[in-house]
Amino acid sequence: MPAAGIGYVGMAEVAYQRGDLDTAHQQVTEGIPLCRQLNWTQPLAAGLVTLAWIRQAGGDPGGALEAMREAERIALSPSVTSLLNPVPVQRARLLLAQGDFAAAARWAQERGLRIDDEPMYHKEREHLVLARVLLAQDQPAAPLVPRRGIATVPGLVEPLTPRELEVLRLLAAGKTNQRIARELVLTLDTVKKHVSHVLAKLGAANRTEAVSRHVLGGAGGFADIDRRGSQPLLRHLLGS
Repeated sequence: MPAAGIGYVGMAEVAYQRGDLDTAHQQVTEGIPLCRQLNWTQPLAAGLVTLAWIRQAGGDPGGALEAMREAERIALSPSVTSLLNPVPVQRARLLLAQGDFAAAARWAQERGLRIDDEPMYHKEREHLVLARVLLAQDQPAAPLVPRRGIATVPGLVEPLTPRELEVLRLLAAGKTNQRIARELVLTLDTVKKHVSHVLAKLGAANRTEAVSRHVLGGAGGFADIDRRGSQPLLRHLLGS
């Protein structure tokens, strides 16, 4: 039943956000062929985007770009707002994740994004990418990345601990729970608890939202981080 492909794609995204790449890959692999049978192209584009990020997290950047290019070919026009067609923004994020800052910067310029833009809901995704591009260029992007106090961040009950910040940095780099556990020499259960605490403190529903809130000034913004350790954090966040 082709419509079931939409469900498989959705479950794949959930598994990816949880760091379960094997399940995510299995679900999206089942969902994409079914979505190809639909007249509606958006579910297929969403599945290909999820596949791209699964491949990126699994160490296959070439395969990630291939899936993203196919998503671009079958998605709505790039001129359509990102609320309806998030594929161009996702491609720009992937370029950042792969270290191609120049290409991401060109994309931002072509989209007419500027540092003095007033952030708006329908351009939230584009402005988040612009903020990351500016950070890569060592520009403060003050209008887009307000250095606000912790108390102004919705849902932030208390500051993130140093360990939770470490976990957030690795989440931003696209690391799975298993990889975070290995890098920080922690048990998998401990990492899951840290991730849950990060999401709860930031009032985020998933990893992507948590990183977005941090980049856009959440968790104290970048003003509260010691300058000697700021560059690794920025680089990690650029790849989220």
